[in-house]
Amino acid sequence: MVVDAPGLRNPRHSAEERAAGFSELCHNYLQERLLEHHYTHTFTQTLDRYTQEGVPVDFSAPESSPSEVVCAIDQPGLQVRGPEADSRGLLWVLDEELSTAGSSESVVLERVCQYFSSTVRQCEQPLQCEIAHLMGSDAVRYDLSGWFSLLQNNPSLLNASSLLHNSSHMSVKALFGPRASVPPLCRGLGGVEGGSQRSLERSGAVRKTLSAGMAALRRHSHCISIKLQADALLSVIRRARPVFLQCLSVKTDGGGFDVPALRIQLNSTHLLPTLQLYRTGYPEHMSLSDFRCRFQALSAPVMKRYGSVFITPDERKAVEELLIDLDLDKKSVVLGASRVFMKRGVLRSLDQQRDQLLSGWLVQLQASCLGHLGRLKYRRMKVQQMAVRCVQRNVRVLSAASRWSWRKLLCTVLPLLNVNMYDQRLRSKEDEITALRRRLEKSEKERNELRQTADNLETKVTAVISELSDERFRGEAMSQALDAERTERLRLAKESKELQSRVEQSKVSLEALERQLEEEKQKVKNKEALCGVATESELQLQLECAQTEVEFLRRRLRQTEERLEGEKEGRQLLETKVQDLQSQLDQSKRTVTELKRHCRRLTSDLQDARVLTDSLQSRAHELDRKQRRFDSELTQALTHADNEREQKERVIHENTTLGAEIFTLRKTLKVLAEVKGQVSTICAPVCVLLLSSVPKLNETSQISRR
Repeated sequence: MVVDAPGLRNPRHSAEERAAGFSELCHNYLQERLLEHHYTHTFTQTLDRYTQEGVPVDFSAPESSPSEVVCAIDQPGLQVRGPEADSRGLLWVLDEELSTAGSSESVVLERVCQYFSSTVRQCEQPLQCEIAHLMGSDAVRYDLSGWFSLLQNNPSLLNASSLLHNSSHMSVKALFGPRASVPPLCRGLGGVEGGSQRSLERSGAVRKTLSAGMAALRRHSHCISIKLQADALLSVIRRARPVFLQCLSVKTDGGGFDVPALRIQLNSTHLLPTLQLYRTGYPEHMSLSDFRCRFQALSAPVMKRYGSVFITPDERKAVEELLIDLDLDKKSVVLGASRVFMKRGVLRSLDQQRDQLLSGWLVQLQASCLGHLGRLKYRRMKVQQMAVRCVQRNVRVLSAASRWSWRKLLCTVLPLLNVNMYDQRLRSKEDEITALRRRLEKSEKERNELRQTADNLETKVTAVISELSDERFRGEAMSQALDAERTERLRLAKESKELQSRVEQSKVSLEALERQLEEEKQKVKNKEALCGVATESELQLQLECAQTEVEFLRRRLRQTEERLEGEKEGRQLLETKVQDLQSQLDQSKRTVTELKRHCRRLTSDLQDARVLTDSLQSRAHELDRKQRRFDSELTQALTHADNEREQKERVIHENTTLGAEIFTLRKTLKVLAEVKGQVSTICAPVCVLLLSSVPKLNETSQISRR
């Protein structure tokens, strides 16, 4: 399965002077979800696996992640009946405000900017905001005007799919017909239609995602359906072993090399930390049992000791012995609690060694199989030859027997005997027909019973379907009641806020009225005191007291003014000191950032140097192993050459001895031939004499008999 994401949509990239709309938000949200999955799969899960297995890796995950932007878009409320101040993403706020009477896009913008002020910034233009996509490296400006009218539920949209897959045009029907059985939210996803095993698994995972959680109650909302489709796609991706391909654009319109844009893309995709983790970590891993079963053929002792299926071996001990026999670099392979972790390239080299070893075994197996098949073919050909000879012999016998007179008589009598045989066959066929009729009647009875049970099951199915429709109607009614309750809760919350503000205003006005009442009472008391009868001495005394009090107040006023001027001077001095300290703090922050950047560069260089040294050590180890193997092969070749030389000398010595023996035997043969010639020359006259003397002896014997 290939997931081809459209990437980030920003009108500024195509030199358009406009803000992005809702469709661009959907594309960018999907891109952020895929980047978040890449971050989780590459860094979080890998480092958690290293921590669980106890494998030390000198690497820390990047601090910035796409989760902040994803939360700003699709974060649901923590509680179903939570307060209005509960943080919600843009899609959930849109869904709530769409069901609230009298709401608008400005309320949505204010709430989202209030919840996620670090990620979403309100622009100066009306109904426009800016979301910091790609970890803040590429901000996109959105215009929310007209989103309510775009996201309102339109009943005609629900009937569009049924009209399309029931169209009279065959091309349109063939295009939309296969997706008729797919849920409406999944018709935008590929690979869920069809009847294969993988398609059924994907469609089951998608249906499980769409029917779980509180989001399933809001699946008819256009805003929440976008989140549900992204969740379904990611649930399908999580079941596979993903391979991420990043596309980088480094060329400008003028054909130059855009270095800042390339840096932004590398920072947003976390490509450099991914490569660093791939080089410093252990990207290839498998369980202990899988590693032993896969590579135990490379070690004969381990294969002999742990290769039986009737024993349960200690996997860790077996893997340790296998690694010792394989003579791998200790830094390239690490044993965890339950898995074997390997550096890059180790698994490929082991697979090559295993394939090279198994290729020889397979060649021998193929040779033995071909030999076995050849022997079977030879036996079959011998049997066929024997059968042909038997048939030929039978044909010869039959041709000889066809000339006999009694066979002609047999051929004329046999058809007369077949009549009785036909009668017996007819009776047997009638018996078979009666048995088949009984079986047919029995099968008809069973079919009627099955039809009756099928009718009963159909009635039960219709009853269950009616109950299911009732349950669906109840669920829809519950969802509508929940929506009404949510709107009522929002309205009551707003009314309670308004009432609280009115109560606060009334309290403030009441306090002001109480203060006015106290002032009026004080004025009345003063008037009553002035209206009393007082003597001139008392008035003079009161005047002197008032003058002394005025002088005292003037003196205190001067002191306070002097103190205020001193405090102002001290404040100015403190402000200058604060400015100096602020400048020093900024300078120290800049130096700290420079030092951090330098330290990060040095750590990356150090890690690169470590990786280079590890690779060099592995190469040196490989060269040492090859040198040892070459030395052993050389010693074996030298010993073999010495043995061959000794055998050659022995053969030469034996050849010389055999040549001498052959020479002596030839001499003896010549002597024997000469002796035989002499014997033949001597025996020839003796034979002649014997032959000449034989008739004379016969005559003498006859005479003696007479």
